[in-house]
Amino acid sequence: MTIAQLAEKFQTLEQRFNDLEARLQAPPAVSKGNAGAADEMMEGVEYPMVFSKVPRKTIEVVGVVQSIRPKRHEFGLSKEEWEALGLEDAHE
Repeated sequence: MTIAQLAEKFQTLEQRFNDLEARLQAPPAVSKGNAGAADEMMEGVEYPMVFSKVPRKTIEVVGVVQSIRPKRHEFGLSKEEWEALGLEDAHE
Protein backbone atom coordinates (compact mmCIF):
# COMPACT_ATOMS: atom_id res chain seq x y z
CA MET A 1 0.00 0.00 0.00
CA THR A 2 1.43 3.34 -1.01
CA ILE A 3 1.36 6.45 1.08
CA ALA A 4 -1.14 8.03 -1.35
CA GLN A 5 -3.53 5.06 -0.92
CA LEU A 6 -3.11 5.19 2.85
CA ALA A 7 -3.84 8.94 2.86
CA GLU A 8 -6.95 8.37 0.72
CA LYS A 9 -8.26 5.65 3.07
CA PHE A 10 -7.55 7.87 6.07
CA GLN A 11 -9.46 10.74 4.46
CA THR A 12 -12.41 8.43 3.69
CA LEU A 13 -12.50 7.14 7.28
CA GLU A 14 -12.27 10.68 8.62
CA GLN A 15 -15.22 11.75 6.43
CA ARG A 16 -17.31 8.77 7.60
CA PHE A 17 -16.48 9.57 11.20
CA ASN A 18 -17.57 13.19 10.75
CA ASP A 19 -20.83 12.06 9.11
CA LEU A 20 -21.60 9.66 11.97
CA GLU A 21 -20.73 12.28 14.57
CA ALA A 22 -23.07 14.77 12.87
CA ARG A 23 -25.89 12.18 12.88
CA LEU A 24 -25.40 11.59 16.61
CA GLN A 25 -25.60 15.30 17.40
CA ALA A 26 -28.63 15.96 15.18
CA PRO A 27 -32.10 15.51 16.73
CA PRO A 28 -33.85 12.31 15.64
CA ALA A 29 -35.89 12.69 12.45
CA VAL A 30 -39.08 11.06 13.73
CA SER A 31 -42.30 12.69 12.68
CA LYS A 32 -45.12 12.84 15.20
CA GLY A 33 -47.53 9.95 14.78
CA ASN A 34 -45.17 7.91 12.58
CA ALA A 35 -42.62 6.91 15.21
CA GLY A 36 -40.98 3.70 14.16
CA ALA A 37 -42.27 3.75 10.60
CA ALA A 38 -40.66 1.19 8.31
CA ASP A 39 -39.05 3.84 6.08
CA GLU A 40 -37.18 5.31 9.08
CA MET A 41 -35.63 2.00 10.15
CA MET A 42 -32.17 0.94 9.10
CA GLU A 43 -31.89 -2.19 7.02
CA GLY A 44 -30.30 -5.20 8.72
CA VAL A 45 -30.78 -3.84 12.26
CA GLU A 46 -32.98 -5.58 14.82
CA TYR A 47 -35.37 -3.35 16.74
CA PRO A 48 -37.27 -4.30 19.90
CA MET A 49 -41.03 -4.69 19.50
CA VAL A 50 -42.82 -2.50 22.02
CA PHE A 51 -46.54 -3.04 22.44
CA SER A 52 -48.37 -0.16 24.00
CA LYS A 53 -51.80 1.33 24.03
CA VAL A 54 -52.95 4.87 24.41
CA PRO A 55 -53.37 5.61 28.13
CA ARG A 56 -56.90 6.44 29.17
CA LYS A 57 -57.77 9.13 31.62
CA THR A 58 -58.67 7.49 34.91
CA ILE A 59 -60.89 8.90 37.59
CA GLU A 60 -60.74 7.49 41.10
CA VAL A 61 -64.01 7.41 43.03
CA VAL A 62 -65.02 6.16 46.44
CA GLY A 63 -68.28 4.30 46.91
CA VAL A 64 -70.17 1.71 48.92
CA VAL A 65 -71.69 -1.44 47.43
CA GLN A 66 -75.33 -1.45 48.47
CA SER A 67 -76.62 -4.52 46.68
CA ILE A 68 -75.50 -7.40 44.50
CA ARG A 69 -77.99 -9.00 42.14
CA PRO A 70 -77.68 -12.07 39.95
CA LYS A 71 -77.03 -11.41 36.28
CA ARG A 72 -79.92 -11.25 33.88
CA HIS A 73 -80.36 -13.92 31.24
CA GLU A 74 -80.87 -11.88 28.11
CA PHE A 75 -80.27 -14.56 25.52
CA GLY A 76 -83.63 -14.27 23.82
CA LEU A 77 -84.88 -17.46 25.52
CA SER A 78 -88.15 -17.73 27.32
CA LYS A 79 -88.20 -19.00 30.90
CA GLU A 80 -89.38 -22.44 29.68
CA GLU A 81 -86.60 -22.65 27.07
CA TRP A 82 -84.04 -21.64 29.67
CA GLU A 83 -85.28 -24.33 32.08
CA ALA A 84 -85.22 -26.92 29.26
CA LEU A 85 -81.49 -26.42 28.96
CA GLY A 86 -81.07 -27.96 32.42
CA LEU A 87 -78.57 -25.36 33.62
CA GLU A 88 -78.77 -24.05 37.14
CA ASP A 89 -77.67 -20.67 38.39
CA ALA A 90 -75.03 -20.58 41.12
CA HIS A 91 -77.31 -18.46 43.35
CA GLU A 92 -80.20 -20.93 43.30
